[in-house]
Amino acid sequence: MGKGRDKRKDKRKARKKEINKKQDKKMEKQEEKRERVQAKRKALAEEFDDVEALLQQYKYTQKVDPKSTIEDCEIPSCRVNATLMAHPVNKHELILFGGEFWNGRHLRMYNNLFLYRTDKDRWREVESEYVPPPRSAHQSVIYRSTMYVFGGEFTSPSLNTSMHFHDLWAFDCKLHQWQEIKARGGPSPRSGHRMVVYKKSIIIFGGFHEANVIQDANYFNDLWILSELEEIPTWTAVEYHRNSDVPPPRSGCCLCSYGDNIFMYGGYSGSKATGNSGVHGVCHSDLWQFNMNDMVWQKIRIQGVGPTIRSGMSMCVDKKRAIIFGGVWDYDEGDQDLQSEFYSDLYSFNMETKRWFPLLMRSKKKEDKEDVVTTSAPTTGPCGRINSLTVVMDNILYLYGGIREEGEKEITYNDMYSLNLNREQWQTIFDLTRVDWVQEEEGDDSEGSDEDSDEDNKPTPPPPTSKGKGKAPISKESSESDSDESSEESSESESSDEDIKKKQKGKSPATSKSVSFQATPTSSSAPAPPSRKDEEENQEGQLQETIDRLLQDLSSLSASGVPTPNPNESLPEFYGRSKEFWLEEARQVMIEDGMDADLEGEEANDYLETDAFVLAKKRFATVKPLLDKLEATQKRQLEILMPSAVSPHTGASSSSSSSSSSSSSSS
Repeated sequence: MGKGRDKRKDKRKARKKEINKKQDKKMEKQEEKRERVQAKRKALAEEFDDVEALLQQYKYTQKVDPKSTIEDCEIPSCRVNATLMAHPVNKHELILFGGEFWNGRHLRMYNNLFLYRTDKDRWREVESEYVPPPRSAHQSVIYRSTMYVFGGEFTSPSLNTSMHFHDLWAFDCKLHQWQEIKARGGPSPRSGHRMVVYKKSIIIFGGFHEANVIQDANYFNDLWILSELEEIPTWTAVEYHRNSDVPPPRSGCCLCSYGDNIFMYGGYSGSKATGNSGVHGVCHSDLWQFNMNDMVWQKIRIQGVGPTIRSGMSMCVDKKRAIIFGGVWDYDEGDQDLQSEFYSDLYSFNMETKRWFPLLMRSKKKEDKEDVVTTSAPTTGPCGRINSLTVVMDNILYLYGGIREEGEKEITYNDMYSLNLNREQWQTIFDLTRVDWVQEEEGDDSEGSDEDSDEDNKPTPPPPTSKGKGKAPISKESSESDSDESSEESSESESSDEDIKKKQKGKSPATSKSVSFQATPTSSSAPAPPSRKDEEENQEGQLQETIDRLLQDLSSLSASGVPTPNPNESLPEFYGRSKEFWLEEARQVMIEDGMDADLEGEEANDYLETDAFVLAKKRFATVKPLLDKLEATQKRQLEILMPSAVSPHTGASSSSSSSSSSSSSSS
């Protein structure tokens, strides 16, 4: 019997060797195929990664007819980091220009210009042979009947290289014609900058420049003035005195002008972290004022209830106030797992009193033939996001698009909303957003032929034009329905290069045109895995960085003088402790909203009580995630330092540690 068993075992061994040989051979073939595909991808990337060669198509070597035609069109395809302006000539009309769209595999850059009639819900496209090159993260302003566009960036097909612009274009809103302005000097190439109009001049501040993914981004805090717009435009750089107090370099900030002052708030920048932990994002929450007469920056103490620490906000101006929407607060868990809190709230900054106010949604009800104003939480409207486009026209705020991350997907919203600034509810104009993320995992081409893989991963170069040399050879944007993909005292957060770039932009050809590319991944050798001890030490260090940042965030929030909830404190407890503050803040908000009359009479206390609780609830909801995150991070750190002490009591101990460490900064 034993001999027979041994014979069967020998047969099994022989068969196993044959199977292993077949598997090894199959793996070798797959590896060879992967190497061939990656080599072809690299060759294609080198061929189409020369952004200067791609943009050479937009250098007009002969006279081109600047005349344009305007045709009705469908709702524009999904895009972000464009600009949205109120038409200076046509009433009830908005101007949408440029932008980009990335769905995980394909990148599209746009330079088409659309007109939207808000009263007729009608889209039209301006088509011309003479247009600026495709771009995103540029800036536009309106002066009289002209829209001026400066800077922005054009990203290569492989996403490894960007060309930043420093050209200046003017779009005549009466004739609907483009013209490139050749002004002497001027800012260096950049994107993510901000631009406003002051009297007969244009002011530019900040931005960033990043040549490729290898080099660190360079951030700016310079301020430029483009004067003599009606004659010969001339650039002038504002010289800072070496001992003067100036804002740190940044991009994606909020910039607005009122009277002789330029106000700058927030922004985002990246800094090289110590050791090998990569690049850290710095989310700014400071407020600055630049006086155009004295040419001096001054840091302003934040008054009132303003936004919590965040980046990627959108700003628009309505008379003497600036309105801010949305944004994101990022945090990591010590293991490169970046988490985000997206906001959909609104704040206003009164540029006359230099005070922040939350915008509360109000609705009017008819009751006993009198208007009764009630305060309520919004039931509809845009969800939390960054880099939306906002503009105010005819006392209505319009919001277009934006980006939000959900797991590994990046959702680019293809929607539009309106909000009557008398604080009635949001109205949806359209929502065509689709989540169709098509990002390809590396090594996904083990199935199918080489030819199929090459075809799927080949970048699409701009096709030739048949309308003469003067026109840039770009593709007609047809139905593009593979679309709608979603898309400070300083507080530091560790972010990936892609996350940092989104916040840098802030991002914030006139025939339906787009340049369509496909991402081209490159191969990289995997580093040797670190030891378990090194992993624990590295994770512990990252957790401590997160704890320090959270404590700094809470300290910064408390420094503004606005009450902040304590750890383990409920909303009723928080409101009861800080009720007097919120009652006074509610009074100030009603005065700001022109509701002084409602402060008199028997129902005044009811109005104030309702608004005060809504304000306290809003504050509680935005700060509570920081406190919860601090408690959870401290607990994880304790588990690493004392693994044997992990028990239900450990969590309580950590919680009490969290309370003691943050109460001083948040009470």
